[in-house]
Amino acid sequence: MRGVAGLIREAAERHPENAAIIIGTREVPYGGLLGMASGVCSYLREAGHRPGDRVLLLWENGPEYAALLFGVLLAGGVVVPLNPKNYTEYVRYIATHSEARFVAASDRAFRYLDGWWRGAPVITGLANREGTVDIGELLRPPAGTHGTREAGRN
Repeated sequence: MRGVAGLIREAAERHPENAAIIIGTREVPYGGLLGMASGVCSYLREAGHRPGDRVLLLWENGPEYAALLFGVLLAGGVVVPLNPKNYTEYVRYIATHSEARFVAASDRAFRYLDGWWRGAPVITGLANREGTVDIGELLRPPAGTHGTREAGRN
């Protein structure tokens, strides 16, 4: 696999315990990032995502954003990144004109979709809400992989 997703995969195979992301006290090793991104990729494919499909990404910067971004790329998708502080009309405009079929929206950004989004279930942290998929379930690293940890610790 070529491209950015392929580079993450190669880094995870060569150095699974090395830090890929450090934000504050959270550290995600390459193996953990690949595991989380693979969970997103698997969900998208099971939900009918096809290579080239656009995925609207309304999420704050952090390990979850990286996992979502790389998961979309692993699935062969196109990321449509939007600032989660936008307003409803702008989000709707971009979603419509980009022909996004999927959305990942943080809890704070989910309100921009409420009442009009009719695509696939929204990936969000709002567990048990109708029309959503819990990101926690998608990002749970498979057994035997390297998940997140406190920065500076192994």
